[in-house]
Amino acid sequence: MSQETGRRHGVQFVRRRVEGRSRCPSEADRPSIRHPPAWLARPPNPLAPRSPWSGRRIVRARVVRPRRRVKSLAPHRTPFMQPKDTTTNEAFKGFTNTACPFLPCHAGVRGDFNCLFCYCPLIAYRCPGPYQVFTDRHGLHRKDCSACTLPHNGFRGAWNFIQKWLERPVVWDGSAQTRRYRQKPVRPRETAMKEEA
Repeated sequence: MSQETGRRHGVQFVRRRVEGRSRCPSEADRPSIRHPPAWLARPPNPLAPRSPWSGRRIVRARVVRPRRRVKSLAPHRTPFMQPKDTTTNEAFKGFTNTACPFLPCHAGVRGDFNCLFCYCPLIAYRCPGPYQVFTDRHGLHRKDCSACTLPHNGFRGAWNFIQKWLERPVVWDGSAQTRRYRQKPVRPRETAMKEEA
């Protein structure tokens, strides 16, 4: 074993050689270290999961994708659906299909209605509507809500009624309707529109 003494940058050092090789590996003996790109350089997360083999933190690469440019719709291409937060029409939850051959769907319409209310969220829960129970070809009990006038008795009253029953939902067990449905008397359409306005 031999020793070399010297001075580098004002610091005294002693290098010991064992069998003609330095304990401190040279740059050629060191494995090449590839530094990650700049966009992956981030401060270490102490809560990041560690690898069970090496104990190092697992860093997932974040893929940055360019944003797609969305062209604004032309006035003549305005869609039928409008966002509920930006629309000025309170009743514009969807659109009324005037070309539907079954319009109006039910007799006794008292106010403005919307076709979107035909997809009632109370179909899976108990409700006081005058529904009929039928069995489909798979043997499951289904609701027949074709006699219900709730969706067409004004959008505001129908929406408030649905929200009231959704506060405490009870899943429908497939039984027939036992409550007596109290239907409000039908008023003329013009009177109902004036009262809602």
